[in-house]
Amino acid sequence: MNKVIEALVNTGQWGENDVILGIRAGFKCEYCDKDLLATVDNYKEWQKDHIIPLSKGGENINENIAISCKTCNVNIKGRWNPADESTSENPTRQELITIVREYGIRRRTQMLSDVCLFRKIVFTK
Repeated sequence: MNKVIEALVNTGQWGENDVILGIRAGFKCEYCDKDLLATVDNYKEWQKDHIIPLSKGGENINENIAISCKTCNVNIKGRWNPADESTSENPTRQELITIVREYGIRRRTQMLSDVCLFRKIVFTK
């Protein structure tokens, strides 16, 4: 067993598969690159996301699971299916992640516009 896997599993706070998924993701959100080990707050956002949601026919296998921050998983992607926007009949995992990343940028841009409007309303005297 890899030393990192063994050491994290030995803490009693990690499952082997979660460590394997974390290593693959570089311990960052695969959608926005947030470093999930940078702070306690970031670590508490650690989630596993089914890239193609189970409700949309996705499988419960590591190839269909991305490490995600809570913001990307819940507030940005949710149950949205990136395969619906793919031009490939059988998109690769990396293609699907890229589609989610691009979707996240569009959603965050819209949310930023909304927040700027809200701030203007709240803080304009």
